[in-house]
Amino acid sequence: MVTFGFPASLFSNDPVSISRTCNCMYIEFRECANEQRQRQQSNIARLEAKVEKLEAQLQQKDREIATITRTAESCQVSAETQVKAQQIHEMKKKEKDYIKLQEKLNQVLMEKKNESRSGMEIMNLLQKEGMQRGTWNGKKTDTHLYKKIVDAYEAKNQELMADNTNLRALLRSMQTDMHDFLNAPNGSANPSLSGSERREADPSQ
Repeated sequence: MVTFGFPASLFSNDPVSISRTCNCMYIEFRECANEQRQRQQSNIARLEAKVEKLEAQLQQKDREIATITRTAESCQVSAETQVKAQQIHEMKKKEKDYIKLQEKLNQVLMEKKNESRSGMEIMNLLQKEGMQRGTWNGKKTDTHLYKKIVDAYEAKNQELMADNTNLRALLRSMQTDMHDFLNAPNGSANPSLSGSERREADPSQ
């Protein structure tokens, strides 16, 4: 024991020496325990500071996530509103184009009907005049005039029929576009050409 720094041997029979040795051992143990306790307290304080720092970072991340979530929701609402407004605008535009096509089709059909009625009246008048005239020269002149009128009428009729066919095709195309637009997912417009764009692309219109 003396070798390890204690004042006497534990096997000594002297009570004073034994008491002194025990006191020294107790003091040494107490100092070691205090040092260990201080180290543990220091470690605990360091860990608590680290936990506080991590909690502060976690709260900051939570605030950032909340801000990003609000921004994303706001952008989504804005995008949905914009898409809805665009859909309504496209729908109104297609409705106007559809009405214009119907009006033009009705106008062409009415003009065709009037042309047909006028042609029939002219032919009836020519037939009556031809029946009233008796000379061969008069009949030849009337026949030539009649042929010119009929040819002009046929040409006009063919032109009106072509216009009528084109208008009906455009009308069917517009109806198809409106049907696709209404039935598309989320009401989004079909990426194909609209009726108005087809009219601009087709020089015959």
